Amino acid sequence: MAASSVCWFDDLREESVSYAFGVSCKESVSILARLSRDELYEANSFLDRGREGFSVHDRTYVSRNISCRSDEYYSKLVPAADDPSADTMCTFPESWVCFFEKNYVLSDNSVEYKKLLDLISEISDITSGVCLFLRDNLRLSNNDINRDDVYQSFSSLLSRITTFICSFKELRINVRKSVSYLVEALLLQLEHSLKLGCSMALGPLSRMPLPRLPRFNTKSGGLVGDTGELRSAILSVMNICNFVSLEELLLMFERDNPSLHEGDIIMVSSLLELKYAEAVSIKKVHIEHIVNHENESDDFEELLKKETSELEKMEEFVVGLRKKRINEK
Repeated sequence: MAASSVCWFDDLREESVSYAFGVSCKESVSILARLSRDELYEANSFLDRGREGFSVHDRTYVSRNISCRSDEYYSKLVPAADDPSADTMCTFPESWVCFFEKNYVLSDNSVEYKKLLDLISEISDITSGVCLFLRDNLRLSNNDINRDDVYQSFSSLLSRITTFICSFKELRINVRKSVSYLVEALLLQLEHSLKLGCSMALGPLSRMPLPRLPRFNTKSGGLVGDTGELRSAILSVMNICNFVSLEELLLMFERDNPSLHEGDIIMVSSLLELKYAEAVSIKKVHIEHIVNHENESDDFEELLKKETSELEKMEEFVVGLRKKRINEK
């Protein structure tokens, strides 16, 4: 067995990351291990939650528990605590996803968002292709396998995964670090699963080393099932809600037809009010910290001016949101 195919971890941190995210590919673990603790926490949350909108002022993982707050309109999006469906948070309804797909030209970065939509469609096809490849080939005996067809399908899927990763990195939109790293890590894990499946399908005649992956069963059914779960995770992360801020969506609703989207505008405004309340509080604490450590910073005045200006803009935005809600009622 080639040494490079064995799953070695350099330290306890990498082992913890592997366990938390269920990935065994060395490259995937290394990428995720570069994230800070809070970024890892946020990245992991994408794997077990519903669609959740974000603000450009969200601190990493700042608003995971806002559903417990009382708000007339927010409650329409987030189920009550005694609701059986409350475990799955959804503050970005499917109707908003559909609206964005049809009206991305209303955004401030329509060219790049069109590329994003194309990538979302492409990754759905790629992950489906990998799952079908494993399902169809791992159930056949060595005598029934057409090795040329297997290699051709394998090479095509591998090339598409590589191209996708490159295209995703070239997107000129603001993507949170946790999202960017998680997408790449999951795609590398998918690539790893594809290579393993090809080796298993071709059996003893395979020219590919068989990786040792503790997370997978040695039976083909285990690999197929794991890859299906991996596909679900990838599609969950590659959702519009993780790339389009609520601020951007609000502008799009207003640019399209405010009267038609009255309810949506109220809901987005309510969500942003909650998020900005948190962000404003954090900003004030940060400014207080700067003031208390005035003598420790050479650029104190410049930094204080910058932070104060940002705070004022955030508070003005919140006032505008409240007026918007009142006017829409």
